[in-house]
Amino acid sequence: MEECPVTTTLQDAAANIMNSSFAIYQVPERTAETMREAWREATKILNHPLSPESKRWTRIVNGHLHGYNVPSPAKRLFRAFPSSNLQPWPTERFQQVSTDLANDLHSLLMECSKCLCMADCSESENTDPETTNDERDDTNPTPSKRPKLTQVDAQHCPLDYFFYHNLNPNTTNCSEHVDRGLLIAICLTDVPGLEILTQDVESNAMTWFCPEISIHNTNLYRETPTSSVSDLICIMAGRQLSQILNKEVPACVHRVRNKLRRARLSISYELRYPF
Repeated sequence: MEECPVTTTLQDAAANIMNSSFAIYQVPERTAETMREAWREATKILNHPLSPESKRWTRIVNGHLHGYNVPSPAKRLFRAFPSSNLQPWPTERFQQVSTDLANDLHSLLMECSKCLCMADCSESENTDPETTNDERDDTNPTPSKRPKLTQVDAQHCPLDYFFYHNLNPNTTNCSEHVDRGLLIAICLTDVPGLEILTQDVESNAMTWFCPEISIHNTNLYRETPTSSVSDLICIMAGRQLSQILNKEVPACVHRVRNKLRRARLSISYELRYPF
């Protein structure tokens, strides 16, 4: 996959996710500006090593991290649950822009998941009506046996700021994995780093594809002198998506490449059911 189509509607994004487990979506300008503001504020905080003061920004709530952490030698993390009253914040400004961004991305992913469910229902209605229950594949349960899509409580959905400082190119930044949530939004930057495992149409071989390299060749990528985050997000399928659909959609396998041009700040939001 050398090119990555950019969608401007969530209906098209949903179709791409059904086909390939991810989509590149151009967010509205208001959301793009919020992304840029959040990126700038997070850079001020994460661009420096752990300090005694930053310990006040870390809290464990019911076994879950809230705030600042160093999960590996390659990166620093600030995990925010903006709807939680127990969330620690370094500054009021960071709290405000993080809350605004989480609200925007939550709404976008909820709308995208509804589009996915509508497309799934349409496919179900087009199946052969004469097929009996005994003839159906039990490994693909009927919609009535699956959790129904409802408004996902934002208190279970993390907004993550990952800062890959790029101090040691031999250190693994982020190994390949899938996320457990329903849908995941990753804000794309001008430092190519996100890689997605895709299947080549012609050879059927599995290859790693970097959407940020692809979008640099399109006129929809808007880089400004004061920011390194674009107006594009990558929406990826998580493990929970197949639990609410009548069609199995593979979770998107992704990683962060080890050789980065420079330090990279990645923002992600995970729409996550508590189960």
